[in-house]
Amino acid sequence: MNSAQKTSLKILYSCPLDPVKHAAPGQHVTSVVRELAALGHDLTLIHQGDALTNLEPSLQHPLKLKRYRFVGRLVTDIGYSIALFKMLRNNEYDRVYHRLEKWSVLPMMLFKVFKIPVVLEVNADIRAELVSVGANVALRKVYPVSEGAQVRLASKIVAVSEGIGKNLVKHFPKYSKKVVVIENGADTEVYSPRDQKQACETLGLNPNYKYIVFSGSFQPWQGLDTLVFSAAEVIRRFPDVRFMLIGDGRQGATLERLIKEEGIESHFTMTGWLDSEMVAQYLAASDICVAPYSESAALNPTEAVLNYSGALMKCSPLKIYTYMAMGKPVVAGGFLDGGQRLVDWGVGMAFTPGSAAELSEALAALLSDKTLRDTLGAKGAERAKLHHTWAAVAKKIEQRCLT
Repeated sequence: MNSAQKTSLKILYSCPLDPVKHAAPGQHVTSVVRELAALGHDLTLIHQGDALTNLEPSLQHPLKLKRYRFVGRLVTDIGYSIALFKMLRNNEYDRVYHRLEKWSVLPMMLFKVFKIPVVLEVNADIRAELVSVGANVALRKVYPVSEGAQVRLASKIVAVSEGIGKNLVKHFPKYSKKVVVIENGADTEVYSPRDQKQACETLGLNPNYKYIVFSGSFQPWQGLDTLVFSAAEVIRRFPDVRFMLIGDGRQGATLERLIKEEGIESHFTMTGWLDSEMVAQYLAASDICVAPYSESAALNPTEAVLNYSGALMKCSPLKIYTYMAMGKPVVAGGFLDGGQRLVDWGVGMAFTPGSAAELSEALAALLSDKTLRDTLGAKGAERAKLHHTWAAVAKKIEQRCLT
């Protein structure tokens, strides 16, 4: 789509979840909507939950849908689909950009009825997630049916990492030509280098401490248990270190228990979910950011055991780009699209996923060397600004999926 051929499209961005309650999806959705609108397209975001405060009201249509026990997901999807039907009946859209959710087949069927081409965005290997979180066998058997229906009905499929793209092709070889890999980015307007001491003052943090920060969902594949197990050794060597976990999730209670069992409660803070501005403040206050992806993040566990640095992940390393944009050195599980990439770019360090000893050594090396921290952080910020902005992501979506 060159400048001579480009036309403005009327696009409905369909997000069948609550992006306000989910930090990473919220950041992703808001940024793609804003940047596609900046390219001249007429965007409307329909989503569950409260309005996004960091997105113009004219660009969004929030839905306050009740969720009931036992049949909550089904009732919510029906309510969401009814709202979608009304929008589709009253407006003519050139494209729909729809975020895949576990059971949301009804919206995809509606788009088909209205004959609107759909770009389906896939953000994770949900089959593996269901296993990781202990979902019952029935749900794990039903989900591929839902996923398959959505893949078949899509015109294009955006996979937000190479690993997710390969996984889709593996499961749906017949539809491989639909799959386009467009990696996530960072909101460099919100997440950019800030004064560390000022951030500490804003948050009421002791500027004499050193801070190690994680931001994201507390899920099994994030490797937060490894971070906790590594912390005792780090604290022994650096008594002034503090760990801050930003977010929440199904492993929250487990992490609290592990921290207590290790006897390091005074060195940990768990903030819960925060809005993007507050997340940016905590990241600005940090000395090191971590993305300790676990073994369960591996796309192919067998290959990963042999060589993590050559293994892809079945999830998106979105947080890595955000950390880089803030100008912070990053330590990550050493997957090809995780820690190994950081090492190759010269912006961070890698460790073998699951190895608390290696993680503690990497953290200690950075805590001991401010010059190294500053050098890696500066390179990361420069790279994020040049190659990993949401503006660049939106341009790729426009060129590869909206023509």
